[in-house]
Amino acid sequence: MREYFERPDLGFATWERQALTRCRTAIGDIGTGAKAMALIKGAAFPEAWGESWSNELRHIKGRVEAERAGKGFKTSVVIYDVKLGAGTLSDIEWVAQWLAMKHGAAFHYLQTPNTLYQLEAARDAALISEPEFTVLQSAFLWLHRAQLRHQIAREGGAGAVKSDSVELKIWAKALFPEMEETAALERFKTEWENHTTQTRAIFERVRDAL
Repeated sequence: MREYFERPDLGFATWERQALTRCRTAIGDIGTGAKAMALIKGAAFPEAWGESWSNELRHIKGRVEAERAGKGFKTSVVIYDVKLGAGTLSDIEWVAQWLAMKHGAAFHYLQTPNTLYQLEAARDAALISEPEFTVLQSAFLWLHRAQLRHQIAREGGAGAVKSDSVELKIWAKALFPEMEETAALERFKTEWENHTTQTRAIFERVRDAL
């Protein structure tokens, strides 16, 4: 593992560093796990930031948006994708992971696999402002709740939902069961727009300054 992390010719990629920010020991020998995590943290939260890493990470996120979440970014039909849509969970997670990668060596509290803890640490390190933290925390919690209600309503994994679909009405009603269907749908759309618009603006600021 050390050789793979330290030898450039073995192809250790920047996106792999980002994936390592989510690592934790789950099972096995405690001593071996501690040694592995020490190596992983050194790779995920490097002392020096590589000159090309920022552009590579921006490129990867752009590809994800174009290839996996493309409908939500390109089409005139509104797509509600709680994981990959603009300003949704993936934008919040990438903000937290990028800030942790770039500044984790200086601010050790960023070295956690938990997104909300990373955001709190980023706020405490003045990497994001208090209002930005509030926006991201609120959106993250709301979107997770929406994701869970969607999974329950459709008895399976959450996917992308079109604005004119019956499934969106079912999703809205699942999220706001106390409301009449039309009112629930309007509230869903309003809260979605408020959360995702503010979150996307913060994501773009962090992305451009990476």
